[in-house]
Amino acid sequence: TGFVDLPAEFPGGITFRMVKGAVVIAGAATGDTQGNLEYQWADTDLDVPGTYQAYFVGTDAQGEFESMPRARNLQIVIVPTI
Repeated sequence: TGFVDLPAEFPGGITFRMVKGAVVIAGAATGDTQGNLEYQWADTDLDVPGTYQAYFVGTDAQGEFESMPRARNLQIVIVPTI
């Protein structure tokens, strides 16, 4: 297997989602030709401490969605500021 060319595979765009109960953080993400995904944090994204489940969603040319990573969500922990 090789790298996934994310812009070619998901011309409809890529979105980042991070969820903790009713708190949902979402925004546009980017992917490169080497299979790397990136999300730029917004000013308020890290305001609510806790453990979040996070994933990326790509939209292919047919409008179908694919979640990444496939096996399980990422886990992100936001700690309160001291």
